[in-house]
Amino acid sequence: MQSFFADQPCDYGKIGEKNVVVDVRRENNDAVLFLKTEESAETIDLKIGDQPMQSIDWERRFDHMQQHSGQHLITAIAMKQFNLMTTSWCLDPKISYIELDSSPISFETIDEMERVINAKIRENHSVTITFRDRNDLEDIFQRMELPDEIDQQQIRIISIESIDKNPCCGTHVRSLGDLQMIKLLGCQKSKKNKCLLYFLVGNRVLQHFNKVLNRERSITNLLKCSDDESYAILNKMQRRIKQIQKNYNEAIKNLAKLEAQKYLNLSNFSRFYSLHRKEDNYDFISTFLNNIEASLLNERLILISILDDSDQSNGSGQIVLAGKIDLVQKASEIALNSFDVKGSISQQRFRGRIANVTKISELETSIRTAIEHIE
Repeated sequence: MQSFFADQPCDYGKIGEKNVVVDVRRENNDAVLFLKTEESAETIDLKIGDQPMQSIDWERRFDHMQQHSGQHLITAIAMKQFNLMTTSWCLDPKISYIELDSSPISFETIDEMERVINAKIRENHSVTITFRDRNDLEDIFQRMELPDEIDQQQIRIISIESIDKNPCCGTHVRSLGDLQMIKLLGCQKSKKNKCLLYFLVGNRVLQHFNKVLNRERSITNLLKCSDDESYAILNKMQRRIKQIQKNYNEAIKNLAKLEAQKYLNLSNFSRFYSLHRKEDNYDFISTFLNNIEASLLNERLILISILDDSDQSNGSGQIVLAGKIDLVQKASEIALNSFDVKGSISQQRFRGRIANVTKISELETSIRTAIEHIE
């Protein structure tokens, strides 16, 4: 079985009937297999000297072959026809990528590269394995130096007919036709002056297409429209949502102003005032406090709370304590030490998050009792 090497994950499979290979690691030139038994087996049924039948998870192996040979082809075309050097790559369980020694490339370049790559697949160039003396590699372009741990004189070469020759220890298809097709998904900025080009090869393209198709089908069923109409409808809905959000924010601010006026119109101001709203909008708190005169705040303590999620009446929320700094400090100590509140004081206001808003009434009572004797 193939161990993890050449940037390719290891094979899975079985040793004998019930011993499942869960990992393969390379130690020097040996492959060390890690096994577990199937649920029906009590112990690993292997003894020294046994020669059990080995079976490979072929679906996994063939997927790795497609992605790895696909990477060789992408890298070769990117270099030869687009002057883009591959500096590393990653065979990911879902979407693989190569790192290019370039800033992010344009969509037009990606589309043209994909067209050239798939044309080579249709031409069905052969992929062959040969061995060369490590001192006889002048005609082979090496993208990186051979690792020091490779001490063999004979080096394994993967050749794509008339396209590429490259030292490699990984598993590969027999011809480019086995790749079926390659889809370049896009480019993302990486570290300085480099970018990641994401790709899918072979069966992964079909799997990805099925996933996208199912997602589109779900969206069109939800919107009750055709495929061609979905984008326009979603775009219209997004504009409406932005307008609704704008109107909502304005309404919240107006509500906060009215609540502030209601407070100011009280005939008898108590030393402690609390206000609780289920709307998850911090603008309510800031607008309310901004409409209270500073001189009035400096003599009192106000507690305001809002929910993080208006649909979760017993969920988390935000609290703000504002007013006379001595009162704010005392009340915040109670909140932090006794009510699972996390937060801090800034500009004479305490802002924090409470894990359970159903504790607010208890917090009120504790604060009211504690500040009675503070001058």
